[in-house]
Order: sequence, then C-alpha cells, then structure tokens
Amino acid sequence: MPVERLIELGPGAFLQRSAMLRADASFPEPWIGIDPASNGIRLVVDSPPSSGGVDVTIPGGVGWTTGTRRWTYRDPNGAVGGIIKVVVQDRRARASGMLRVVAKGKTASYSLPDVSAARTTIVVGASGECASVAWGGPSAASPRCRGNAAKIACK
Repeated sequence: MPVERLIELGPGAFLQRSAMLRADASFPEPWIGIDPASNGIRLVVDSPPSSGGVDVTIPGGVGWTTGTRRWTYRDPNGAVGGIIKVVVQDRRARASGMLRVVAKGKTASYSLPDVSAARTTIVVGASGECASVAWGGPSAASPRCRGNAAKIACK
C-alpha cells in the first residue's frame, strides 16, 4: 500500500542530530499483526543506488504503552537506532485501514540516502502489513525528495 505523506529528515538528520518521520498509510483489513506494543515496528528510509539510509526495528514489549486506538513507544536514550518516540495511531474512523505513524529520533549516526532515489517503507504487523513509497527526485512532481548531504525532506 502506498504511503500518503511522509518524511522530514533534518537538519543534519542521521548525522548526529535529529530526524522525524510522519506517515499516513492504508493497510489492508482485516489486520493480522498490527499491534506495535506486541509485535514492534520497522522503519526504513533508503536509496537503492546508495548505501545511505536507516533501517530500524523497534521491538515490541518494553517501552510501549497502549491507549485508545494508539500505541506509543518512548526511549529517551534512543537505544534503538536513535529513535526516542514512535506513535502509531489507528485512523480507521477517517479511512479504511488507515494508520498514522510518527517517529522521532536524535543522536544517531547514519548517512542520508541519495535524494534522487529515496524510498521509505514501514512494517507495522505481519510481513505483508507494510506501506512503501519510492520518492521522485528534486525536480520531479510531488511526491518528491529535496535535499543534500546535510538534510533531506520528502513530501
């Protein structure tokens, strides 16, 4: 399923600074394994032609809390890939199968992916319960990525 909105990495994201990923994505129903507090979540921002990017799996269990239609992960130390907070919100009241994922990170050391061929994947449940988008380059129509070696923003 396509990711409908996504990612702001900067300033200097994954270069000892901060990162933010925000996505609204539809996942086919019925959901099989979408329970981040139990099953975790995987966030990937990469580029096939380059080695830059990030691939972080936040495991289920410790650090997760569950609320009404919301799962929240907190780790102020960013022990898993520098990620300090993830919120997964059930937005099926707005659209069938819709989830919003917001992840924030800091103090991680990664190189940024090639802005001309960036892609993002989010796995929230079973292996088939994922959303992905291949972003257009800086001169492409939206959705596209813009940036350089210090910052990348994809919308």
